[in-house]
Amino acid sequence: MHGMRKLNPVIRFFSILILYFSSFPSSLCASDENWTLECHAAWTTYGMKNVMEGKAVFPLPKGNGPAKGEGPMTLKATGVFSNGKLILDGYIKDGVLTFIPKSSLTTGVAQTSAGSVPLDNAGLMVGGNKPVKINVENGAKVVQNISHAPSKTTGTMTWTLKGEKIEKWKMTIIGWDTLYFGSLICGGIRVHWQIDANFEIKNNQYSKGSGTAKFRNFEPHSVPAGLFTCSVLSGSYTDQNGKKHKTPYINKESFNVSGKKSGNSVSLHLPNDNFFAVDYKCVLSEEGAKAAYEKNKAQYAAPTYKDWVDGIRKEAVDGGIVEFPGVQVLQACVQMPLKDGWSREFGSSQSIDYAKISLTKLK
Repeated sequence: MHGMRKLNPVIRFFSILILYFSSFPSSLCASDENWTLECHAAWTTYGMKNVMEGKAVFPLPKGNGPAKGEGPMTLKATGVFSNGKLILDGYIKDGVLTFIPKSSLTTGVAQTSAGSVPLDNAGLMVGGNKPVKINVENGAKVVQNISHAPSKTTGTMTWTLKGEKIEKWKMTIIGWDTLYFGSLICGGIRVHWQIDANFEIKNNQYSKGSGTAKFRNFEPHSVPAGLFTCSVLSGSYTDQNGKKHKTPYINKESFNVSGKKSGNSVSLHLPNDNFFAVDYKCVLSEEGAKAAYEKNKAQYAAPTYKDWVDGIRKEAVDGGIVEFPGVQVLQACVQMPLKDGWSREFGSSQSIDYAKISLTKLK
């Protein structure tokens, strides 16, 4: 045990958060953003040029689910021009949109090999009734060949998906570090803290993030239990630049969080110069000391209770009061699977230091 009233701050590195986890499977991202399905078709029939363009706007479902929407469409053919709607009535499963082309035109007729037919859906009849499958990714394209030998029809139909696939996540680390003096006999303060990091994945890439750090509460620590009564002091901490801060103190209560997405996992980089500083004192409890001695006296070399407790006081200070400043560095590079509800613990309720990391998908 240290017998000094003032000490240089003790720095202990919090290294349990330097992690690596293998990738886990993830489901389709949740998003409330609107996406656009665009269609551009160009073909010739009996030498006549035809162009159809349209776009359908739809909300991306959360996970697997229906994708429904509509938007404007135009058809330009030889001697014909018409406006209408491109209709999406599809379904997204495992990141793939499947739909059968549909449209609704308002005026005119179209000449096909079957003769004169109303323009309702005629603009897309060249695409047939086969399902179209396209990956739900920004800029994804599917090109279909258009061919009908009897009418000498040839061309292409191109489907393009555009949108921002946004995931919003929150990582929370709840833990504690125990600042203490002594070894087999010790006293100190268990500092409970919390780190939150909100971050965004946009179009399958890490976009941005921000974090906060705060104290949760302070818990007295004593071994044996009851020997010391410990509490947090209102003190001060002087940083390396000579600036004083009132304690309890957190160097960075808010900060930016950088990161990188790789496969189905994400790496978050919290600032490595963040720390907290706490001043605390411990007072020897006569009642607690007597109980501790009676329970554990077989382990002590001192022949009597008086010799034992005098030894503790001698190693501490007069009056049995010990005061210490403590500085704890918080640094973390956390890599984890992008899986809603994932968590991992380090330590237990009996551990000197403890942390639990959890991940929640917000959107």
